[in-house]
Amino acid sequence: MDEALQYIGLNIRQLRKMRKWTQEELAKLAKISRIALIHIESGKASPTLDTLSSLARVLEVPLTYFFTARPEGISDKGSSEANQPMPEEDQVAASELELQKIIEKLNGCALPQLQSIRRIVESILQSLTSDRIHQRSVGSDVALGSRSR
Repeated sequence: MDEALQYIGLNIRQLRKMRKWTQEELAKLAKISRIALIHIESGKASPTLDTLSSLARVLEVPLTYFFTARPEGISDKGSSEANQPMPEEDQVAASELELQKIIEKLNGCALPQLQSIRRIVESILQSLTSDRIHQRSVGSDVALGSRSR
């Protein structure tokens, strides 16, 4: 079983259970079959971008959540600060790092579905990086504007 697919599936399952939804309820809301959801949650199926987008919309999370959130039960080994909240900039940097790790793992995969997921993750990473650069630029423009007054 592919680790990236398992990671995505665990995140979806965790969100579904937090909402106390059955697989059938989530599948119906996301307009996918229950069997497809079962396979996605178990990491046995490679979801399409449309399916992931639909699940993200229904679960009210950004698409990046499936790739960057750490599913319950998976922890950083040796981390003594696991329960401490991270500053937002650190969270973005950590998300970018996690996305890069996923891309590296998917690079060696020959399956077309996994290559599609790799392209999606690369696109999300590029978007996160662009947003962070834009926010820094806007922040420095604001700081320069306040000094020139």
